[in-house]
Amino acid sequence: MSTIVVGGGVAGMAAARILSAQRVPITLIESSSRLGGLVETEREDGVLMEWGPDSILGSKPGASRWLDDLGMTPEIVRGGEKGRGAYVAINRRLHPMPGGFLSPRTLADAAPVLRSSLLSTRGKLRLLFEPLPGRGKARDESVRDFA
Repeated sequence: MSTIVVGGGVAGMAAARILSAQRVPITLIESSSRLGGLVETEREDGVLMEWGPDSILGSKPGASRWLDDLGMTPEIVRGGEKGRGAYVAINRRLHPMPGGFLSPRTLADAAPVLRSSLLSTRGKLRLLFEPLPGRGKARDESVRDFA
């Protein structure tokens, strides 16, 4: 049985690699002229620029193992302390992503988010109500409704 993998981004290439290791015949279809999806590295005037997702969590053993299996471990460039953190560009200005932004579990985790200028007052209030159960009966949402 042959399998078609659509997309040569990270997920598509990972799926193709897993299937290939299991000796499953695959055909990978990619619409652009190169593999990598949103991940791209460019060098301009001696400066290395990463476009799209440009880092991995080195603490995740699966990611480290995958890079090692691909022989990419020597290519890893570790960021220094000064460059740590994530930023969002708004109106040509960088705003630091506050700690706890992606998964605030307690009010203390949410405090930096609530002090941040990244969310409107309405957005901050909505964030505080996120843990509460919704009103009324839950219904399945169609893809059309979601989009």
